[in-house]
Amino acid sequence: MAGTISTNAGRIGATAGAAVAIPGLHQPGAVTVATGAAVASLTAEAVAQILRPDPIGMFKDNFLIGIPARALSVRFPVLGPIVNEMAEKIKVEAKK
Repeated sequence: MAGTISTNAGRIGATAGAAVAIPGLHQPGAVTVATGAAVASLTAEAVAQILRPDPIGMFKDNFLIGIPARALSVRFPVLGPIVNEMAEKIKVEAKK
């Protein structure tokens, strides 16, 4: 359950991050949503690791897949939700 919360918070954060890249009055609210989603995702991931430790899986997910995906999302923020979903798909396939 904590992993699902982390994944969904990441989706919300990626979408809010894409909204921040588009100029408008919605930007302050989108920043707040993106920050809250990042905190929720990090907290849920920490809970998941406490309840079911998996340092190898965490390394693969967060470093080998997460860092390149994050770099693409920062470089192309409007594509953040697409990059996030592709990274999640890769994580799921890597666990099979």
